[in-house]
Amino acid sequence: MINHARTLILNRNYATRPTMDSFGEEYIPEEYSKRQYPAGVKKLRELILGTDPEPVYENFMLAQVMKTLHSNDVTREYILGLDSRYTYDVESTTMYDYENVSIATPRLNPTVSINLIGESTANELKGIAKYQWTLKTTAANTAYLSDLISGVMSTITLSIVGEKTTNYSLNSGLKFSLDLPGGLWVENQSWGIESIARPTKTIVAIVKLFEANVGVAKTLINSPESFRNMWLNSDNIVERLAGVLGAMVYKMENVNNGR
Repeated sequence: MINHARTLILNRNYATRPTMDSFGEEYIPEEYSKRQYPAGVKKLRELILGTDPEPVYENFMLAQVMKTLHSNDVTREYILGLDSRYTYDVESTTMYDYENVSIATPRLNPTVSINLIGESTANELKGIAKYQWTLKTTAANTAYLSDLISGVMSTITLSIVGEKTTNYSLNSGLKFSLDLPGGLWVENQSWGIESIARPTKTIVAIVKLFEANVGVAKTLINSPESFRNMWLNSDNIVERLAGVLGAMVYKMENVNNGR
């Protein structure tokens, strides 16, 4: 299948993915459905992508993963031997050079202005790089805040000082305040807020996580000797990671083939 190794590592049903014009999205065969991997492989995948990742974080991390696999002759030959067709660009630096951005989009033509302060930070544990909220003012000094990623909706209280509210911290590290003409609260003001934060989890960080996890040993058992040697004997950190990633794909392909 096209993007064979990437699809196995991502391991998501086609129907659950965003549209192809979404941030960092790549082709997945329509017929692909999620596989059940061995515990060791599942744990390593979780260390890379997060415990409950959303698509943008997955795409950020998969850009690093595929670049690593293609950087080594042994792993590149193996994954392209599964299927030589792929749509991602291993030379692209778009995902690495991305600068964090946050946008508030007014709804219902509000007369109150919103200010976004600071920037979001990716949740490396869960695997969240894209955050989305809706905010709507209600009764005096209160507003409905809906987190569209987690599905949590809450009522928040905002303090007013002069003609604006004090800064309110969202769960991504981003903050906002509202400008209130005359210091007067206005109900039914609404915005959509979206924020994307580039993950800071590097190859070095992934290798350190792998070194502390028994999933590596479980994954390397009965995998090709070349992959085991890369992890155990190489002094090159990228090559070491490529070895474990190659072993992961090997075990994933076994499951894919019903072995």
